[in-house]
Amino acid sequence: MKKTALILVAMMLLSVTAFASDGQATYDAKCKMCHGPDGAKVAKADLSKPEADLVKYVMSDAKHKTKVKDEATAKAAIAYMKSLKK
Repeated sequence: MKKTALILVAMMLLSVTAFASDGQATYDAKCKMCHGPDGAKVAKADLSKPEADLVKYVMSDAKHKTKVKDEATAKAAIAYMKSLKK
């Protein structure tokens, strides 16, 4: 039982790490050119808004929706961008 729980925790941690690296890759490829390498050019973005609101904006805004393929990609890029602001 303990082995199974340990394996599940390890899998979850690997998934979170992969998700974060996907966000960085998306940010580097699609966002960095406008928002800057450190996210400093995110003047209009209120990153304190709920994630669902930010994803909705990215998926509906003409400039942004062409850069992300789906909501999961948008979520990963937003999470990475939020990590830059800390």
